Amino acid sequence: MSTILDKIRAQFVSGEVWPPRAEAEAWKVIEEYRARFRNDKGELAQKDPNIATDAARMEVFTPVPWPRELCRFSAALLFSETPKVTYATEGEDGETSNTAALAALADLLEVNDFGAFAIRGGVRVAAEGRCGIRVILDSDIDPDIPLLTIVPEDQIIWDIRHDSFYAGGIVVVTRKPDPTRQEVYRLLETHTPGLVERKLYKGIKGELGHAVPLSTIPEFAHLAPEWNTGLDRPTLIPWENVPGAESDLFGLGPLFDEANEAESLLVDRARKSIPRLFVDKSLADETGRVNIDGVILTGGSRMRAPLGAPTGDLVNTIDVKIQFSEHTDWTDHVNQMIVAMAGYAPSTWGFQGKTGSVQRAVSGYAMKLAQLRTLLNRAAKEHMALQALGWAVATATALQTNVEHVADCLPGIELGDGLPNDPLDGAQEVLFLRQAMAASTEVLVKTVHPTWSPEEINAEVDAINDAMAMTPAAGLGTGIGPMPTRAKDIIARGGRAGDGVDDEVTPV
Repeated sequence: MSTILDKIRAQFVSGEVWPPRAEAEAWKVIEEYRARFRNDKGELAQKDPNIATDAARMEVFTPVPWPRELCRFSAALLFSETPKVTYATEGEDGETSNTAALAALADLLEVNDFGAFAIRGGVRVAAEGRCGIRVILDSDIDPDIPLLTIVPEDQIIWDIRHDSFYAGGIVVVTRKPDPTRQEVYRLLETHTPGLVERKLYKGIKGELGHAVPLSTIPEFAHLAPEWNTGLDRPTLIPWENVPGAESDLFGLGPLFDEANEAESLLVDRARKSIPRLFVDKSLADETGRVNIDGVILTGGSRMRAPLGAPTGDLVNTIDVKIQFSEHTDWTDHVNQMIVAMAGYAPSTWGFQGKTGSVQRAVSGYAMKLAQLRTLLNRAAKEHMALQALGWAVATATALQTNVEHVADCLPGIELGDGLPNDPLDGAQEVLFLRQAMAASTEVLVKTVHPTWSPEEINAEVDAINDAMAMTPAAGLGTGIGPMPTRAKDIIARGGRAGDGVDDEVTPV
């Protein structure tokens, strides 16, 4: 059976062009996204001949780091808190399940610093549209725990079938040991179900070259040409930003350019609005000096001005108004266009003071309605993040516990909503649930205090139960107790991360 690498090589023309022609254009777009994310003034200016060839425009050119901020905001919206990863400890038959996976989970999350890993991946996937999660083993880091690593999109050749199904891919690791020479070494690591194949190539820029032993590069000397993982899925997992792998920066280039131009023009106006004092040379002394700071001499006459001549004709102060209000109105419009076209509600960013100074004027529910566009945008990102993180954790756990079927190790993952909590809304929800006898005391406490740990929630539940036992006449016990079966079915969410189902509700 031919590998992905064989299929890729069959498409090469003479000289084995690198990157493959099918990937070259997409990788070029990724690098353009990355350049905008870096927001380097010199790098961006060189891409615009009108700026690079004009010294005056180059001096005031001020690129606004909107691409970076949009990508960081996307990650923060998804991972406002560390994702909560859990395994079910009780199956439908009442017996414990996933015991081995549960025991391995804590070490896996700790070694990989799962919270930081999620944020790094969230920023990169928002910028590039898609990245890969590569599950590897490295005894120098940890002899027993698999590692989750982020691979940039332009370092992967995906094997995509039927437009949307991933059958694996090739990770490309590039090294240039001697910067003064042309030789480039590329490690092509092919990931397919149950197998990882590695080949090292020595070539130059633009050509793949020929295969050489892995020991040619000391960094790769310890790697095996083949590694049988024993899993029924590849150890390379795709993470798409949204379905279709579209970057948050897609289509926003012209608006980014407008924002850069607006900010550059504001800098130019600010510098030109500095008051200037122009004095005729006839007022200077014999050495050509005037005893006033900041003077600009004008005129060419060397004759003294007649005694009694009005100085207003010889001394002039130019104070150009910056027109700041009009200019900021324009920049506000451009900024709101960027935010709206990126898929966010302007109120999420606090534009025009809509949410920047909110006290208690609106409820948390009303704020969420105002941010509906942001929440809808987040929903697509959340689905893809849960898919990627779920399969990544499952793959690493299966590898660690020697389980062949990766799907058996799919965990439950819960993400924070990224929005401020409103205690009033929580209290009202608790009141309604209590009156409807639709939630247990534990659920009610968690609703009001979503950031509390399980220990804190259990302590509060015990305190409430003690208080109810002491004051039965107050009616505190009405509606509070074990959750009814039908209510439990309504509230319980049955989906697992990575199973392609979001918030499945059990029918009643």
